[in-house]
Amino acid sequence: MVSYTQPPGVAYEPGIDAHGRAVAPADLNQPLMIKPPEEFSFALDYSLAGKVPGAAGHAYEPNFNLGTITVKKGVPYFNGEPLTSEDQRRLSEACQKIQTTPLR
Repeated sequence: MVSYTQPPGVAYEPGIDAHGRAVAPADLNQPLMIKPPEEFSFALDYSLAGKVPGAAGHAYEPNFNLGTITVKKGVPYFNGEPLTSEDQRRLSEACQKIQTTPLR
C-alpha cells in the first residue's frame, strides 16, 4: 500500500547489467507458471519494542495487532471492510511515518 517512487538512474534495461555491460536477456518468453492468489491476508501489527519499558531482552514480543488487511481480486479490505482511496492514502502515510520514526 506504500507507493513506490523509482530513484533516478535505476530503470531496467533489457540485456544490460548494473554496470552497463551487455548480458544475455533474462526474458525467455515463457508464460508465467505461478498463478498469484486471488485473495491473501496479512496482520497489520505495530511493534512496541523500544517503547515499553523493561520489555527489551525478554521472550515477550510487544506487538499490538491493529487488524487484518485482505486483498481480494485486487481490492484491499481492512477487517473485512473495503478501503476507499482515501483510506488507502491515509494508511500508507501512517505506515511510512511509523517506518521512519526512530525508536527512543
